[in-house]
Amino acid sequence: MIGLGLTTPGMAGLEVTIPGEDWRFLLRRVSLASDSVFSSYHGTPLRSRDIARFLPNWSDLSWTAVPDSFLSHSESCAQDITYQVNAWALLNSTKQHHDVIYAYLQFMACS
Repeated sequence: MIGLGLTTPGMAGLEVTIPGEDWRFLLRRVSLASDSVFSSYHGTPLRSRDIARFLPNWSDLSWTAVPDSFLSHSESCAQDITYQVNAWALLNSTKQHHDVIYAYLQFMACS
């Protein structure tokens, strides 16, 4: 599975979309500080190994549900000391929190 990277303004986050999927995720620093390394991933294909560079402990993270809003649906977040990942379903998706987390873990399990 290959995603496409999009750097958010100020390089504060790296959003990853997976073509044909109804969910996406955002990687950012827990401190909300910018990360200049994200710029090298803007508009480029991303694999799980690229994300694991930031979150080597991706399989051991604890997830917390984020309340739905007009901006997100079935969003969950997890973090380690330095980075946080938020994964959510698109508004027209029927995915629930556990489905989105499972989809993220499946993406990360692909090499």
